[in-house]
Amino acid sequence: MDSDDKRRSRINMIAHLLSTERETGKPVAQVAKDLGINEGTLGNWVNKDIAAQAKSGNGGLSESERAELTRLRRENAELAMERDDAPMFVKSRRLSSRRAAARR
Repeated sequence: MDSDDKRRSRINMIAHLLSTERETGKPVAQVAKDLGINEGTLGNWVNKDIAAQAKSGNGGLSESERAELTRLRRENAELAMERDDAPMFVKSRRLSSRRAAARR
């Protein structure tokens, strides 16, 4: 096996590991343990893959996803402001009702 074959074989193996990590949805540490490889090594490969996808545009958000993200961030900011501007008795009442519920 010459060096090009070894390189192709290694690239194919890494691609398979990355697809396994993506498809399972498990944390990198769990996938690495399941596959019997070092967690740091798999983590490095995943990070490089994510960076490569972002650079190529394949890993980015679609226009509709980007619009939804913007809308959700705006909504989240508005809700945070409403929460922070709520009168103190409302906040304390909310906290006391949560504590009471937790005791049950």
